[in-house]
Amino acid sequence: MSILWWIPEPSDLAPCRTNTISGLCLISPNQFKCLQQIVGQLCSQVECMSNKKSEFIPSFLTVVKQGVKRLETLPMSPHQVFMNISYVQRCSLELLAALDYLELFRPHMRSLRPAARMVGLRMGVFTHDPIVVQDFMREGLPVWFIRPYNMLHTARINTVVNVRLPGDYLSLDDANPPFKAFFVDRADHTK
Repeated sequence: MSILWWIPEPSDLAPCRTNTISGLCLISPNQFKCLQQIVGQLCSQVECMSNKKSEFIPSFLTVVKQGVKRLETLPMSPHQVFMNISYVQRCSLELLAALDYLELFRPHMRSLRPAARMVGLRMGVFTHDPIVVQDFMREGLPVWFIRPYNMLHTARINTVVNVRLPGDYLSLDDANPPFKAFFVDRADHTK
């Protein structure tokens, strides 16, 4: 699934020579096959769970399918190709997250399956809503309950833990080699 985090370069484009307009291109065939394969897997996963579909799944599926078709057949400027690739990637990741929610997390949250025994390696949520806290705790997803300062006297503290500093467990050094800039200009530029 690394193609969903891939950052395309100009060398990943194939010039389109069949048009009378110069400067148009398509995504390279190798990269397109990888992207098409992942989208195909997502589509088949959605069709396998047709009885559990949510209202937002069909719209994500339509956008992803149309985006892949556009990348396959429609010659565009390099900027437009890059924008379409990132749009397909984002929508595919959102579709994948929606599928994970419907298949994995919602059954636990609705008590259709027993509660999770350990915290999953997923992105968590900060919330003010106690129901969201209960749902995420039941599923074993990280959750932080935000309470107003004036409610501090009502909180029960079972233990106090030492704060872990990010530098103790994360690499905070600059990337080596540095990441390439994909846009350098004024913020109000028409690009």
